[in-house]
Amino acid sequence: MEPVPSRSMPIASLVFLAALAGPKGDAIVRKIDELQIPSPDLKEMQDPVKASAYRRMVGEMTLRRNGLILQLYRVDPSHPRTVPLMRERWAKFEAGDRGAPTDYIARVLTDIDRVLADRPTRMIRILGEAARINVRLENMPRGSWGGAGDAIAEFFRRYPANPEGVNVVLNWVYRSEGETKAAACRTFLTQFANHPFAPQIKGKVHLSEGVGKPFPLRFNDFVTGKPFDLEELRGKVVAVDFWATWCGPCVVKMPEMRRLREEYRAQGFEIVGVSLDAPESEGGLKSLQTFLKKTGYDWPQFYQGNAWSSEFSAGWGVMAIPELFLIDRKGILRETGVIDLESSLKKLLAEPS
Repeated sequence: MEPVPSRSMPIASLVFLAALAGPKGDAIVRKIDELQIPSPDLKEMQDPVKASAYRRMVGEMTLRRNGLILQLYRVDPSHPRTVPLMRERWAKFEAGDRGAPTDYIARVLTDIDRVLADRPTRMIRILGEAARINVRLENMPRGSWGGAGDAIAEFFRRYPANPEGVNVVLNWVYRSEGETKAAACRTFLTQFANHPFAPQIKGKVHLSEGVGKPFPLRFNDFVTGKPFDLEELRGKVVAVDFWATWCGPCVVKMPEMRRLREEYRAQGFEIVGVSLDAPESEGGLKSLQTFLKKTGYDWPQFYQGNAWSSEFSAGWGVMAIPELFLIDRKGILRETGVIDLESSLKKLLAEPS
């Protein structure tokens, strides 16, 4: 019988390289962490020249950071930071002027394909397959990718209930409409029934079924301390504003909402706020109280008291704020995700009660 060929040298070499990988990986991670993109100075961003220089700097730093991330993957694919950093690389492949979305998508897909063609780890393969879907969902016009459902079904056929699929399905939920959104929600609930977002996703299904139907809303008004029932505003058009004091965009738009209320109130326009501020034990109630006292916003406020886990907002699928619903004079939910409030408001005010 022939002797078994010795493999001592290759194994020793692999052990030696593995021993080097840890220190080398740590060194690359330190370089990555040093490349932190500074937040913009909002005042300087008013200057077109400075704004352009900032965007150029962000683009250059993003490329450098992503180059180091790829280097980390090649040197130390098992490093604990490799997978999250590769996720970042494909989510933020380029910054600044990326050109046409189709061209950007093609560049990201090419990068993913190169990595997956070179004996990737299982985690990187799953991450890459998820990133292929996400880059299309995030950069194509809302609802325009007809193949999303099939691609996501294939992902879960190969990787059932894999955590990388969470963002994939959430992207699909956010970027779809009508029956497609309902299908996305059902997929999420099938794969991740016990996920913390499951109540909100169930709420999305409820929301898709609730447009065009009566919108019940009863609570103790935080402003007056008295019971409030939306039925009392029957005959008026009501904007239901889901917001929080910590939400910058929510706070920024409130002066405009007050202006619209003052201008159209005589025609029958009212506002009701639904706060997603933190529980009282975490200072949420105090924050809301202080904010309303300082600003003087006096429309009814529903302080739910449990942030994102609040039953009412979760039950209507609210997963991002600000979120505006419009209720018509008959108490029917007519529009969600309102962007141009004044335009939508004028249309509903023109309808008979």
